[in-house]
Amino acid sequence: MSTISVALISSLPSEENPLDFHYQLQKIGYEKYGMKVDLLKNGEFVYSIKENQEKPKLYYSQKPFDPGEYNLALARLAIKAAHGGDHYVLREFQNSQVPVINPCDALLKAKDKLHTLQRLSIAGLPVTPTAVIRKREEIGFALSLLGKPPYIIKSPFGSGGSSVLQASTSAQVFAIFDYAWHIDRNEILLIQSYLGEETAQDVRSLYFNYKPWRAMVRQASQGEFRANVKIGANTEITMLTQEEQNICYRAARETGLVLAGIDFLRTNHGPVILEVNGCPGLMGIASAYQRQNIDIIDEFALLLLEYAKNTKTASR
Repeated sequence: MSTISVALISSLPSEENPLDFHYQLQKIGYEKYGMKVDLLKNGEFVYSIKENQEKPKLYYSQKPFDPGEYNLALARLAIKAAHGGDHYVLREFQNSQVPVINPCDALLKAKDKLHTLQRLSIAGLPVTPTAVIRKREEIGFALSLLGKPPYIIKSPFGSGGSSVLQASTSAQVFAIFDYAWHIDRNEILLIQSYLGEETAQDVRSLYFNYKPWRAMVRQASQGEFRANVKIGANTEITMLTQEEQNICYRAARETGLVLAGIDFLRTNHGPVILEVNGCPGLMGIASAYQRQNIDIIDEFALLLLEYAKNTKTASR
């Protein structure tokens, strides 16, 4: 039986080393499942487009690179950038009929949190009340639509809790916009109702191939309103209710993400979606499950292997 080959493409520059998670996935994939995982840095690729009718070519470390040699590509690219300029490599994999997790178009759309909220809202899913304004004079009206403070103000692009602020008064909202628009008048910021409890926490649910995989509760550290692992949130495993599973399934389907991290709040009137991540971090949830002797990276390797095998069979 031929070896399954996976290209893990990260947004790391050439001079940086892959993350520990990447090494772990590579090791477990090969030693336990006979799966070859190549760690590829986006910064090592050169993309060449000629003026004649020759097809564009990829080079890696200045050597010709054929995406078609792989059974699957796993994208671990930066999600903070508003643009999708670094996705040219993923498109070449897709042009070679290699399945990509996540597909380029779905990943680009998921980068834009406002776009995601629009799509989910139109689909009838419960999302965080949000307002978008373009003039200072509209701030008061927007706040009246959202109700009482506190408010959350954040960029449509960002991860790990970066670019997220909390305002306890309308004056603070005005001040935040004054500062942001002084730096960049074209900056778009989302104003959202704060639906959290006194102790800020939310749920991160992982879905793979539109099926529930694992979930955790993230609880913010003392004095913090953001429940992000990168800024010190505590994690513990949790089970989803049937209602939560249904909503997360619909969110994953709506966004087209094979691997989706759905963040939502548990409120008195049911789950409310905060955002859907196309490149969810795994180390926080891996830490939570490790305490229960469950290896998330091992499970992920097996999920990738089965997905690659199934898509390989379907393409015959």
